[in-house]
Amino acid sequence: MVQQQPDWYHALITSGQMVDPVENDQLGYAFAIEQLHTQGRMEAVEQLRRNGPPPYEQADILGKFQAINGVLNAYMHAHAHGEGIDHNLFFDSLAAPEYGLLDKVNWIRGLAATFATVYPQLNDLDLRESAPRLDVPVYFVKGRWDVNAANSLAEEYFALLEAPQKQLIWFENSAHTPMWDEPARFMEVMVNTILPATEPPAGTDARFAAYFDRQIPAYLREYTISGALVAVVQDGAPLHLAGYGMADHEAQIPMDPQRSVAHVGSLGKTFTAVAAMQLVEQGHLDLDTDVNSYLDFEIPATYAQPITIRHLLTHTAGFEAHDIGAVVVCSRDRFRIAGGAEARL
Repeated sequence: MVQQQPDWYHALITSGQMVDPVENDQLGYAFAIEQLHTQGRMEAVEQLRRNGPPPYEQADILGKFQAINGVLNAYMHAHAHGEGIDHNLFFDSLAAPEYGLLDKVNWIRGLAATFATVYPQLNDLDLRESAPRLDVPVYFVKGRWDVNAANSLAEEYFALLEAPQKQLIWFENSAHTPMWDEPARFMEVMVNTILPATEPPAGTDARFAAYFDRQIPAYLREYTISGALVAVVQDGAPLHLAGYGMADHEAQIPMDPQRSVAHVGSLGKTFTAVAAMQLVEQGHLDLDTDVNSYLDFEIPATYAQPITIRHLLTHTAGFEAHDIGAVVVCSRDRFRIAGGAEARL
């Protein structure tokens, strides 16, 4: 995505960067056998040799990779001490209070099914060949003790990669998950190194234009919307004003942020409610006074109790919504606005 749509991104920031999955896994396989030899675990060595080096078929990919990754993970856990916070990514995820037991079971099932299905599809990937150039700033965040994503391959790819700016940032006390092993340093790098180098200057609309000029036309096409207006305001001043699409297709009049009128519908209720409550705080309005006291027209006394601002803000005034006739369905896939243009669903 970064290669195909560089204008969508301020930068590419990776952690535990893979380069060539097959070569990477073969290096991991050799390293696991070396570690098992050092530990004298010859039965485990023979098991790996019977399995053979990667890549593996989908049917037995989980079991064979687990035999390798068990050794690699133990090595990383023993050497990457991070910031002194002992953790296990798998078990910490299972302990997350945001998910119930069934969620966690399905997470494990989904992880297994996804890995077995998707990972073999990466066997032909080699970023050294397919992505030797990227047109955005690139930051590789790598743990010095990472043997899951081989550091030698990441360094080789980084050396040949062409980019406007690039940086390989080492975390000396981390392995495959620097943001987990050294979270404080990871945050410091993000805030003090990467953001200042990639974020547009404050007070400019470059970031808004880059986003909205890409997203809004896509939404208009996807949902068959005639036109849209966008306004971003900060401290009372507009940072980004833009019109997209057409205000009038027949007359070929484009949307103009200075002249076109867009009925925001219920979105305006939020701004109206905020303004009303500000006036209440200032003592200019009372929530429980008859609303007719503030109007230049009169609401008929339909009920025994007068309608108040509190009723209006809480949608309890008793007014009926008259939407019938506003939108008329012409057929299964077309509709028209009463008195207006016809559109396709």
